[in-house]
Amino acid sequence: MTAQQIEIGQSLAADPKRSVTSICEYLGISRPTYYRYISPELSNIAENST
Repeated sequence: MTAQQIEIGQSLAADPKRSVTSICEYLGISRPTYYRYISPELSNIAENST
């Protein structure tokens, strides 16, 4: 992912009305990529809960 895509994704993720699916479709990325780059704190929570 480019820095610009990450910035756009973070901006979109700040809107609670946007779904992860819609953000992924808009950016052309998968859900794992979303959690890795756009929302890493959620990825860390998921990894620590197992």
